[in-house]
Amino acid sequence: MRILVAPDSFKGTLTSVEAAEAMAAACRRACPDAEIIQVPLADGGAGTLAVIARLVPGVMRSCRVSNPLGRPIRAHYLLAGRRGFIEMAQASGLTLVPEKKRDAGKTTSYGTGQMILSAAESGCRRLFVGLGGSATNDGGMGALSALGVRFLRKDGSRILPGSGDTLASVASIDASGMPAVLKEVSLTLLCDVTNPLTGRNGATAVYGPQKGADRATIIRLERGMRHYARVLERTVRTKVAAVAGAGAAGGLAAGLLAFFPCRIVSGIKWVLECAGFDEKLSGADLLLTGEGRIDRQTAFGKTLGELFSRAEARGIPVIAIGGTVSRDAASLRRGGRIRLVSMAGDGVSFSDAVEHARSVLMRRVEEALRAHRP
Repeated sequence: MRILVAPDSFKGTLTSVEAAEAMAAACRRACPDAEIIQVPLADGGAGTLAVIARLVPGVMRSCRVSNPLGRPIRAHYLLAGRRGFIEMAQASGLTLVPEKKRDAGKTTSYGTGQMILSAAESGCRRLFVGLGGSATNDGGMGALSALGVRFLRKDGSRILPGSGDTLASVASIDASGMPAVLKEVSLTLLCDVTNPLTGRNGATAVYGPQKGADRATIIRLERGMRHYARVLERTVRTKVAAVAGAGAAGGLAAGLLAFFPCRIVSGIKWVLECAGFDEKLSGADLLLTGEGRIDRQTAFGKTLGELFSRAEARGIPVIAIGGTVSRDAASLRRGGRIRLVSMAGDGVSFSDAVEHARSVLMRRVEEALRAHRP
């Protein structure tokens, strides 16, 4: 039997690479004669760089950047010839901010701009930027500030580094100071969302709460984002706010679309193509996958939803392990070809599943494989 092991991350516990290794070890215990192929996955969010580094030969570089609260940290990116691969969560990710300090109005994407500039100065001319898992809601103002764009108040003073709280203060934008090297750079943005910049489905309304914004803060930040969008579009004479995906990473996508030759692509589809996933799947007898939470939304643009569709089209059975599996996920089973297994439950509490994620994951995989009948 040939088993394709292709998990996403179990957020907060295991990266997709760690999860794939644990699942593969469990496969070897339960099915010692099986051929096991590991393809850890990511969709542009946290962990994407580690996945890409397994697929693209290159050199890992580090640079000193500001984290979302402005404190210095080191972030990494991958160089592969004139291509560069950046994960914005390395510099501006939600996991870099302690839960009690999360504030969508105070955080900045400045560090992501520092990474982009460092990669460009290292010779990269085509940059792939993973957008996801951000702590920010600044419309990309912070990142653009690091790239030489000046955001000015009515009195002409500069806003620096730029955050959600300062969106409403932007009166004009001056991009004349961007380094010449950036004029040679094009961007491909890898993301898993299609949200516009503003509105009911925009960056602030949908993702603000997980970044520490209460209702009153969301209303204030949305007002600032709408104002910022008007000034941004007036400056570049291009409509960017309504573009599908412009709201990714707290609106960072919109800011980059405004000032760079840029396209937005599905992060998971790009990774699957880069990994040669379809060819590997066609030769498999079983797809083993998983992520932190499986629910009804899994079918809509999420990593596992994409995998389920591809496996179903080829008649390949699936075992999907979730940190938790909600009741409304039953609709994903698709005639019994997809088996959903929860790490929590059946004698394992949620807290134990989190604290002992690797061992619990391995146990669930072994149980599922022993019960599997090809």
